[in-house]
Amino acid sequence: HRARVAPGRDMDNPGATAGRAVLLTRPEAASREFAGRLNRAAPGIRVVVSPLLEIEYVGSDPPDADALVFTSPNAPPRAGPGRGRTAYCVGDATAAAARDAGYAAVPLGGNADGLVAELLRLRPEGRLLHARGAHARGAVAERLSGAGLRVEERIVYEQVGRPLSDEGRAALSLPIVAPLFSPRSAERFAPHVETACDPRIVAMSGAVADAVGGRFRHLVDIVESPTVEAMLKGVLRAVDVPPAPRPKPN
Repeated sequence: HRARVAPGRDMDNPGATAGRAVLLTRPEAASREFAGRLNRAAPGIRVVVSPLLEIEYVGSDPPDADALVFTSPNAPPRAGPGRGRTAYCVGDATAAAARDAGYAAVPLGGNADGLVAELLRLRPEGRLLHARGAHARGAVAERLSGAGLRVEERIVYEQVGRPLSDEGRAALSLPIVAPLFSPRSAERFAPHVETACDPRIVAMSGAVADAVGGRFRHLVDIVESPTVEAMLKGVLRAVDVPPAPRPKPN
């Protein structure tokens, strides 16, 4: 996919943004949805969409279960028919995707550890199925099974790496804000941090910040809660940070 740059505000326009572009590297659909939120919150903000990951659904429909466990909004579309079944979900975005797929979504915790803790407190009866991506952290099914719950897991999608588009690479020459929502996306973006002109990174969690790399920690702001709303606020704050002054030529 070729990224598109939304019409941006510049210093020649009254009330212009201070020159920072927002570089979105999530999978296409998620990036477009977040770009819409940004433009509604701050009309005219400059956004570059250049996914570093692409979702590819794999395998056949997973086995039936009494309730589902989702740790990403990418899983519900390929987890079988919802039919009103309960789905225990990490975060509001995953819960929203589960509702769209016909599940009775129950948000539990903002990360895998919080989800596991809540499920061990609730101890739901019946068969649970963790439908997940090929790259997943937290060993959710293993930990729940080890604590006595009946849990299977099934990979229903992969996150395939993609290079930055021409527009994405060009954005690295601008002062940018890079929102990173997962350790996987942070790992994919980390090699570009060193070559970026003046990056500010907004991370959804400490695990995401760690995946960027310790030597770039001074460039990273971790939002107060692992939600899309907190990420939106964090990005808007970062956009208002003035670009670093350019070195004067000798």
